[in-house]
Amino acid sequence: MPLECAGMASETYLVFGDESGTADLRDDPYFPVFVVAMCMFEEEAYRDVVVPMFEELKLRHFGRRDVVLHERDIRRREKEFAALGDGPRRAAFFEDLTDVMRAAPAEIAAVAIDKRSHGSHLPEIFDPYPLCAEIGLDLVLNEARGRNAQLERIIFESRGKREDAELRDEVASYLRVAYRTLDTHPVLEFAKKDAGLAGTEMADLVAYPIAREVMGRRMPNLPFEVVEEKFLGSGAGERGLVVIPR
Repeated sequence: MPLECAGMASETYLVFGDESGTADLRDDPYFPVFVVAMCMFEEEAYRDVVVPMFEELKLRHFGRRDVVLHERDIRRREKEFAALGDGPRRAAFFEDLTDVMRAAPAEIAAVAIDKRSHGSHLPEIFDPYPLCAEIGLDLVLNEARGRNAQLERIIFESRGKREDAELRDEVASYLRVAYRTLDTHPVLEFAKKDAGLAGTEMADLVAYPIAREVMGRRMPNLPFEVVEEKFLGSGAGERGLVVIPR
């Protein structure tokens, strides 16, 4: 059953995750940060508010719902976004996109690894994705528990068969420990980018501005201020954003 049509339950949440940067610790002078961003939505609000907002945005600017809002394609003016040009049409799209991101009832937990200062205690080939995912899920799970709410589904954007299998094993092990005293735990899923899920699109759209903020560079496109407003807790540097090492 499609995610948007799944049965709803009160006080249940969906979590969507995506990354920005290369999932290793090799020195990269151009993009020396790796980020996993997670967007948490109350399930009913996701179905009734977020999905229609994203669909309306796509219809308004592209005339169809199957456009995938991929940050890299938007930033590089590729695929459907090449047609926006550099004038008023592109400006109108970014204005509407910013409005949608600001209005979307999402809460964000993000974990960033600054490759410039991680030190030599981890090998360059170490895959930081599982580590970032588990720390991010800790933030989300603690928030849900504080509300006596339930995490219903955790959906990561697919990165490939091998990568998904490795992340599934690590996250499944984490969930078994986190939910060891309970009969049920969240369903773990992977969705391809072309599925066009609003939740994974939003996770993709927020991950890059977070990475740019950690790098200390000016934010292009989606302002970091919009993202910062949605961090769990009261803002960046507290419960919503973890930077390793700091």
